Amino acid sequence: MGQSGSSSRRNDIGDILRENALGMGQFIGSKVMPAIPVDEQDGRFDKLAFGEVQTAPVNDNAGDSSASNEVVHEYTVDSYTTVQRRLKEFTADRSNKKMKSFDITLDDASLVQYYLMLNGEKRLADILFDVTTTFASYTSAVIIPWSTSATATPVKDIETAVLALIDQMNGMVDGAKLVGIGNRQARIDLLACTDVKDRWQGTGSKDSMANPSNDQLAEALGLDEVYFSRIAQNGSQIWDKDQFGIYLVSDSPKMKAVPRVGNTFVWKDNSPSMWNVKTWREEDPDGQWTRVQTDSVEKLITARAGHVLTSVD
Repeated sequence: MGQSGSSSRRNDIGDILRENALGMGQFIGSKVMPAIPVDEQDGRFDKLAFGEVQTAPVNDNAGDSSASNEVVHEYTVDSYTTVQRRLKEFTADRSNKKMKSFDITLDDASLVQYYLMLNGEKRLADILFDVTTTFASYTSAVIIPWSTSATATPVKDIETAVLALIDQMNGMVDGAKLVGIGNRQARIDLLACTDVKDRWQGTGSKDSMANPSNDQLAEALGLDEVYFSRIAQNGSQIWDKDQFGIYLVSDSPKMKAVPRVGNTFVWKDNSPSMWNVKTWREEDPDGQWTRVQTDSVEKLITARAGHVLTSVD
Protein backbone atom coordinates (compact mmCIF):
# COMPACT_ATOMS: atom_id res chain seq x y z
CA MET A 1 0.00 0.00 0.00
CA GLY A 2 1.14 3.52 -0.72
CA GLN A 3 0.10 6.66 1.09
CA SER A 4 -1.41 9.08 -1.40
CA GLY A 5 -1.76 12.17 0.77
CA SER A 6 -0.71 13.81 4.00
CA SER A 7 -2.45 12.88 7.20
CA SER A 8 -5.11 15.05 8.77
CA ARG A 9 -5.44 15.52 12.50
CA ARG A 10 -9.05 15.07 13.56
CA ASN A 11 -9.45 16.96 16.82
CA ASP A 12 -13.23 16.83 16.38
CA ILE A 13 -13.14 13.02 16.47
CA GLY A 14 -10.71 13.12 19.39
CA ASP A 15 -13.16 15.20 21.40
CA ILE A 16 -15.93 12.70 20.66
CA LEU A 17 -13.68 9.84 21.77
CA ARG A 18 -13.04 11.66 25.03
CA GLU A 19 -16.80 11.77 25.65
CA ASN A 20 -17.10 8.12 24.53
CA ALA A 21 -14.55 7.07 27.14
CA LEU A 22 -16.53 8.75 29.91
CA GLY A 23 -19.60 6.74 28.96
CA MET A 24 -17.97 3.33 28.63
CA GLY A 25 -19.13 1.92 31.94
CA GLN A 26 -17.37 -1.42 31.54
CA PHE A 27 -13.98 0.31 31.79
CA ILE A 28 -13.61 0.88 35.52
CA GLY A 29 -9.85 1.13 36.03
CA SER A 30 -9.80 4.78 35.00
CA LYS A 31 -12.33 5.50 37.74
CA VAL A 32 -9.59 4.67 40.24
CA MET A 33 -6.53 6.02 38.38
CA PRO A 34 -7.98 9.04 36.53
CA ALA A 35 -6.09 10.98 33.89
CA ILE A 36 -3.87 13.95 34.69
CA PRO A 37 -2.47 15.97 31.74
CA VAL A 38 1.26 16.66 31.93
CA ASP A 39 3.48 19.03 29.94
CA GLU A 40 6.45 16.69 29.52
CA GLN A 41 6.85 13.16 28.21
CA ASP A 42 9.24 12.41 31.09
CA GLY A 43 8.84 14.06 34.45
CA ARG A 44 9.56 14.01 38.16
CA PHE A 45 7.25 15.02 40.96
CA ASP A 46 7.22 15.25 44.75
CA LYS A 47 4.77 13.19 46.72
CA LEU A 48 4.11 12.87 50.42
CA ALA A 49 5.51 9.72 51.98
CA PHE A 50 2.35 8.93 53.91
CA GLY A 51 4.02 6.24 55.97
CA GLU A 52 6.45 8.82 57.37
CA VAL A 53 3.98 11.53 58.37
CA GLN A 54 4.69 12.81 61.86
CA THR A 55 2.06 11.40 64.20
CA ALA A 56 3.42 12.64 67.52
CA PRO A 57 1.96 15.94 68.84
CA VAL A 58 3.84 19.06 67.75
CA ASN A 59 4.08 21.92 70.24
CA ASP A 60 2.46 24.84 68.42
CA ASN A 61 2.63 27.26 71.35
CA ALA A 62 5.26 29.79 70.24
CA GLY A 63 4.52 32.41 72.89
CA ASP A 64 5.35 36.04 72.17
CA SER A 65 8.94 35.69 70.97
CA SER A 66 9.75 32.00 70.52
CA ALA A 67 10.60 30.52 67.13
CA SER A 68 8.03 28.30 65.47
CA ASN A 69 8.46 24.55 65.77
CA GLU A 70 8.87 22.57 62.57
CA VAL A 71 6.37 20.05 61.29
CA VAL A 72 8.36 16.95 60.41
CA HIS A 73 7.34 14.90 57.45
CA GLU A 74 9.02 13.44 54.40
CA TYR A 75 8.61 14.09 50.71
CA THR A 76 9.83 11.59 48.21
CA VAL A 77 10.60 12.14 44.54
CA ASP A 78 8.89 9.93 41.97
CA SER A 79 8.97 9.93 38.20
CA TYR A 80 6.98 8.90 35.16
CA THR A 81 7.61 8.21 31.48
CA THR A 82 4.62 8.14 29.16
CA VAL A 83 4.32 5.47 26.47
CA GLN A 84 3.07 6.08 22.94
CA ARG A 85 0.32 3.57 22.12
CA ARG A 86 -1.56 3.53 18.83
CA LEU A 87 -3.62 1.32 16.56
CA LYS A 88 -5.26 1.88 13.17
CA GLU A 89 -8.19 0.65 11.08
CA PHE A 90 -8.58 0.59 7.29
CA THR A 91 -11.85 1.03 5.38
CA ALA A 92 -11.88 0.58 1.61
CA ASP A 93 -13.75 3.14 -0.47
CA ARG A 94 -15.99 0.36 -1.77
CA SER A 95 -17.12 -0.48 1.76
CA ASN A 96 -17.47 3.17 2.63
CA LYS A 97 -19.85 3.74 -0.29
CA LYS A 98 -21.97 0.80 0.82
CA MET A 99 -22.19 2.34 4.29
CA LYS A 100 -22.59 5.95 3.14
CA SER A 101 -25.33 6.69 5.65
CA PHE A 102 -22.84 6.12 8.53
CA ASP A 103 -19.81 8.07 9.72
CA ILE A 104 -17.13 5.52 8.88
CA THR A 105 -14.30 7.63 10.33
CA LEU A 106 -16.01 7.86 13.70
CA ASP A 107 -16.90 4.16 13.60
CA ASP A 108 -13.31 3.18 12.85
CA ALA A 109 -11.91 5.53 15.51
CA SER A 110 -14.34 4.22 18.13
CA LEU A 111 -13.38 0.62 17.37
CA VAL A 112 -9.66 1.38 17.63
CA GLN A 113 -10.26 3.31 20.85
CA TYR A 114 -12.02 0.28 22.30
CA TYR A 115 -8.97 -1.92 21.81
CA LEU A 116 -6.62 0.71 23.22
CA MET A 117 -8.86 1.02 26.28
CA LEU A 118 -9.11 -2.76 26.60
CA ASN A 119 -5.32 -3.05 26.79
CA GLY A 120 -5.23 -0.18 29.28
CA GLU A 121 -7.89 -1.82 31.42
CA LYS A 122 -5.80 -4.98 31.65
CA ARG A 123 -2.76 -2.99 32.74
CA LEU A 124 -4.83 -1.21 35.40
CA ALA A 125 -6.29 -4.47 36.70
CA ASP A 126 -2.80 -5.95 36.92
CA ILE A 127 -1.86 -3.05 39.19
CA LEU A 128 -4.99 -2.59 41.26
CA PHE A 129 -5.78 -6.26 41.92
CA ASP A 130 -2.18 -7.37 42.52
CA VAL A 131 -2.27 -8.81 46.04
CA THR A 132 0.95 -10.78 45.53
CA THR A 133 3.26 -7.77 45.33
CA THR A 134 1.69 -4.31 45.09
CA PHE A 135 -1.01 -4.73 47.75
CA ALA A 136 0.54 -7.68 49.57
CA SER A 137 0.55 -5.67 52.83
CA TYR A 138 -2.84 -4.07 52.17
CA THR A 139 -5.24 -6.94 51.66
CA SER A 140 -7.55 -9.14 53.70
CA ALA A 141 -10.06 -11.92 53.14
CA VAL A 142 -13.77 -11.30 53.71
CA ILE A 143 -15.39 -13.01 56.70
CA ILE A 144 -17.85 -15.03 54.60
CA PRO A 145 -17.95 -15.05 50.76
CA TRP A 146 -20.54 -12.58 49.50
CA SER A 147 -22.10 -15.34 47.40
CA THR A 148 -23.39 -16.78 50.69
CA SER A 149 -26.24 -14.30 50.71
CA ALA A 150 -27.91 -15.28 53.99
CA THR A 151 -24.91 -14.91 56.28
CA ALA A 152 -22.29 -12.82 54.44
CA THR A 153 -21.39 -9.46 56.00
CA PRO A 154 -20.07 -7.27 53.16
CA VAL A 155 -20.94 -4.04 54.99
CA LYS A 156 -18.68 -5.01 57.87
CA ASP A 157 -16.00 -6.31 55.47
CA ILE A 158 -15.90 -2.96 53.68
CA GLU A 159 -16.07 -0.90 56.87
CA THR A 160 -13.11 -2.86 58.27
CA ALA A 161 -11.16 -2.40 55.04
CA VAL A 162 -11.82 1.35 55.03
CA LEU A 163 -10.60 1.67 58.62
CA ALA A 164 -7.48 -0.29 57.70
CA LEU A 165 -6.91 2.02 54.74
CA ILE A 166 -7.21 5.11 56.94
CA ASP A 167 -4.64 3.63 59.34
CA GLN A 168 -2.36 2.79 56.40
CA MET A 169 -2.40 6.48 55.47
CA ASN A 170 -1.85 7.66 59.04
CA GLY A 171 -5.23 9.36 58.81
CA MET A 172 -4.31 11.60 55.87
CA VAL A 173 -7.27 10.91 53.61
CA ASP A 174 -8.89 14.33 53.21
CA GLY A 175 -9.59 15.54 49.69
CA ALA A 176 -9.89 12.12 48.07
CA LYS A 177 -12.89 9.95 47.22
CA LEU A 178 -13.38 6.40 48.48
CA VAL A 179 -14.07 4.29 45.40
CA GLY A 180 -14.84 0.57 45.27
CA ILE A 181 -14.46 -1.59 42.16
CA GLY A 182 -15.08 -5.22 41.37
CA ASN A 183 -16.32 -7.80 38.93
CA ARG A 184 -19.98 -7.54 37.94
CA GLN A 185 -20.52 -10.75 39.92
CA ALA A 186 -19.76 -8.80 43.08
CA ARG A 187 -22.70 -6.49 42.36
CA ILE A 188 -24.99 -9.48 41.84
CA ASP A 189 -23.83 -11.03 45.11
CA LEU A 190 -24.09 -7.76 47.05
CA LEU A 191 -27.66 -7.15 45.96
CA ALA A 192 -28.63 -10.64 47.08
CA CYS A 193 -27.06 -10.29 50.54
CA THR A 194 -29.46 -9.79 53.41
CA ASP A 195 -26.78 -7.61 55.01
CA VAL A 196 -27.02 -5.14 52.13
CA LYS A 197 -30.68 -5.28 51.14
CA ASP A 198 -32.02 -3.36 54.09
CA ARG A 199 -29.53 -0.60 53.48
CA TRP A 200 -29.91 0.00 49.76
CA GLN A 201 -33.68 -0.31 49.91
CA GLY A 202 -33.67 2.79 52.05
CA THR A 203 -31.62 4.86 49.62
CA GLY A 204 -34.15 5.52 46.87
CA SER A 205 -37.71 5.36 45.62
CA LYS A 206 -39.82 2.21 45.59
CA ASP A 207 -39.28 1.87 41.84
CA SER A 208 -35.49 1.69 42.29
CA MET A 209 -35.55 -1.15 44.81
CA ALA A 210 -35.58 -3.87 42.15
CA ASN A 211 -32.54 -2.47 40.36
CA PRO A 212 -30.64 0.04 42.49
CA SER A 213 -28.09 2.34 40.90
CA ASN A 214 -24.40 2.16 41.71
CA ASP A 215 -24.82 5.43 43.60
CA GLN A 216 -27.43 3.84 45.86
CA LEU A 217 -25.25 0.80 46.41
CA ALA A 218 -22.25 3.00 47.22
CA GLU A 219 -24.32 4.86 49.81
CA ALA A 220 -25.41 1.58 51.36
CA LEU A 221 -21.80 0.38 51.56
CA GLY A 222 -20.42 3.61 52.98
CA LEU A 223 -18.38 4.49 49.86
CA ASP A 224 -18.42 7.54 47.63
CA GLU A 225 -18.62 5.54 44.39
CA VAL A 226 -18.69 1.92 43.23
CA TYR A 227 -18.17 0.41 39.77
CA PHE A 228 -18.41 -3.12 38.40
CA SER A 229 -17.35 -4.78 35.16
CA ARG A 230 -17.40 -8.13 33.37
CA ILE A 231 -15.26 -6.93 30.49
CA ALA A 232 -13.10 -9.68 29.02
CA GLN A 233 -9.96 -10.03 26.93
CA ASN A 234 -9.14 -13.21 25.02
CA GLY A 235 -12.13 -14.91 26.64
CA SER A 236 -11.02 -14.20 30.22
CA GLN A 237 -12.61 -11.60 32.48
CA ILE A 238 -10.17 -8.83 33.32
CA TRP A 239 -11.38 -8.20 36.88
CA ASP A 240 -11.13 -11.21 39.20
CA LYS A 241 -14.54 -12.06 40.64
CA ASP A 242 -12.93 -13.12 43.93
CA GLN A 243 -11.61 -9.60 44.65
CA PHE A 244 -13.05 -6.19 45.50
CA GLY A 245 -10.80 -3.15 45.78
CA ILE A 246 -11.28 0.04 47.78
CA TYR A 247 -9.10 3.04 46.92
CA LEU A 248 -8.52 6.71 47.60
CA VAL A 249 -8.99 8.51 44.29
CA SER A 250 -8.14 12.01 43.08
CA ASP A 251 -7.37 13.80 39.83
CA SER A 252 -6.03 16.85 41.66
CA PRO A 253 -2.60 18.08 40.49
CA LYS A 254 -1.68 18.64 44.16
CA MET A 255 0.37 15.48 44.41
CA LYS A 256 1.88 16.39 47.79
CA ALA A 257 -1.35 17.37 49.48
CA VAL A 258 -4.15 15.15 48.17
CA PRO A 259 -3.80 11.37 48.65
CA ARG A 260 -4.53 8.88 45.89
CA VAL A 261 -3.58 5.37 44.87
CA GLY A 262 -2.49 6.43 41.40
CA ASN A 263 -3.10 8.35 38.21
CA THR A 264 -2.77 8.00 34.47
CA PHE A 265 -0.35 10.64 33.24
CA VAL A 266 -1.20 11.87 29.74
CA TRP A 267 1.31 13.88 27.69
CA LYS A 268 -0.69 16.81 26.37
CA ASP A 269 1.42 17.54 23.29
CA ASN A 270 0.95 14.08 21.85
CA SER A 271 -2.50 13.29 23.25
CA PRO A 272 -4.84 16.28 23.16
CA SER A 273 -8.01 15.31 25.00
CA MET A 274 -6.14 12.00 25.61
CA TRP A 275 -6.98 10.76 22.09
CA ASN A 276 -4.99 11.81 19.03
CA VAL A 277 -6.85 10.87 15.83
CA LYS A 278 -5.36 11.07 12.33
CA THR A 279 -6.65 9.97 8.94
CA TRP A 280 -4.93 9.51 5.58
CA ARG A 281 -5.56 8.06 2.15
CA GLU A 282 -4.08 4.90 0.66
CA GLU A 283 -4.12 3.44 -2.83
CA ASP A 284 -4.39 -0.18 -4.01
CA PRO A 285 -6.91 -0.70 -2.64
CA ASP A 286 -8.32 2.80 -2.40
CA GLY A 287 -9.44 3.68 1.06
CA GLN A 288 -8.81 5.51 4.30
CA TRP A 289 -6.77 4.70 7.37
CA THR A 290 -7.93 5.97 10.76
CA ARG A 291 -5.34 5.92 13.52
CA VAL A 292 -5.94 6.57 17.21
CA GLN A 293 -3.03 7.28 19.52
CA THR A 294 -2.55 8.00 23.20
CA ASP A 295 0.67 8.91 24.99
CA SER A 296 0.19 7.99 28.61
CA VAL A 297 1.26 5.77 31.49
CA GLU A 298 -0.62 4.26 34.44
CA LYS A 299 1.32 5.25 37.55
CA LEU A 300 0.94 3.83 41.06
CA ILE A 301 1.46 6.66 43.56
CA THR A 302 1.11 4.76 46.83
CA ALA A 303 -0.26 1.30 47.55
CA ARG A 304 -1.12 2.55 51.05
CA ALA A 305 -4.10 4.31 49.46
CA GLY A 306 -5.77 1.01 48.62
CA HIS A 307 -7.08 -2.13 50.28
CA VAL A 308 -8.09 -5.25 48.36
CA LEU A 309 -10.62 -7.72 49.75
CA THR A 310 -10.19 -11.32 48.64
CA SER A 311 -12.33 -14.52 48.72
CA VAL A 312 -15.30 -12.32 47.78
CA ASP A 313 -17.18 -14.81 45.59
